[in-house]
Amino acid sequence: MRVKEKSGLRMLLDPSHIGGTRNNVIEVCRMATAYPFDGCLVEMHHAPDQAKTDAKQQLNPSQLRTLLQSIRGNAYNETQNGGAT
Repeated sequence: MRVKEKSGLRMLLDPSHIGGTRNNVIEVCRMATAYPFDGCLVEMHHAPDQAKTDAKQQLNPSQLRTLLQSIRGNAYNETQNGGAT
């Protein structure tokens, strides 16, 4: 985050490659809400198990929807609690 502070550049998180599996991608995204990332790059496929690349780390549309709702809720709770969850 020091690079973001010093440069003013936006910082995006790539939880798909950090996590490596769907469950880890979801957990990394949830944990990332504690930091000032400007966004996440999440891989999604309508049938992840049939994806030609990165099948294990891609979310299906329903998982992505649930994740986004969870992240939005965490971000809202953090701003209401002064950054504490």
